Amino acid sequence: MKLLNVINRRTLESVSVVALDKQLRLLKESGDNDQAVLLFKYLDDFFELTADLEMKPSIWRYVKTPKLMKLMKSLDGVQEITSAYVDEAIERLEKEAKEGVVRPESEQSVLKKLLKIDKKVATVMAMDMLMAGVDTTSSTFTAALLCLAKNPEKQAVLRKEVMKVLHEKDSEFTEASMKNVPYLRACIKESQRIYPLVIGNGRFLNRDSVLSGYQVPAGTCVSMVPLRLLSSEEHFPKAAEFLPERWIRNATDSNG
Repeated sequence: MKLLNVINRRTLESVSVVALDKQLRLLKESGDNDQAVLLFKYLDDFFELTADLEMKPSIWRYVKTPKLMKLMKSLDGVQEITSAYVDEAIERLEKEAKEGVVRPESEQSVLKKLLKIDKKVATVMAMDMLMAGVDTTSSTFTAALLCLAKNPEKQAVLRKEVMKVLHEKDSEFTEASMKNVPYLRACIKESQRIYPLVIGNGRFLNRDSVLSGYQVPAGTCVSMVPLRLLSSEEHFPKAAEFLPERWIRNATDSNG
């Protein structure tokens, strides 16, 4: 199995706990979970086809092309499987309530909290988390791994920090422990500077504005593309180098 495939599966496994209140066991028992494997395939097709249709010239906006139909099938498949998982989660949570099982607020999944509000909202949010959370998390993870692999001295510093928090290989990585790993957060930020997840952001103005001397009316979509700034020596000395220290406050070599 290719490394990227493993990363995608691990990411989907993690996101599913939040989005579906369920472990899909894609890494160890994928052959025994047909629905989970099918969901992964639908999501994989969704990411590939969306990029293909949006980035390359195509007549899909005027004609229902085979790729467009395949994309629609993938979206329908995601909705069908996600809805089934949500229904299953509702039955499980109702059973827990009848049996008097009460989970601490910190252990309640996002799905469980959303189900208290509205089932439809829970279903839609679960789908959004799966579609928007898997590919983005995998890409971020891959960028960080690549930077660390190319800079073993930084990897050694990070390992030393993590080992102070996770003393054993099966130690739990909690919200509290995350507060004690500033170098890890710095590595993630620096890897995103070098290999940004997205090329920019777009926002619609809610009122008339003046930008760099230009009058821009409300309703205009303004695109912000920071790629040049991220590699600028003016803002990031030694911009070509992977220097997590630049993101740590009061670091002696924060500027490299």
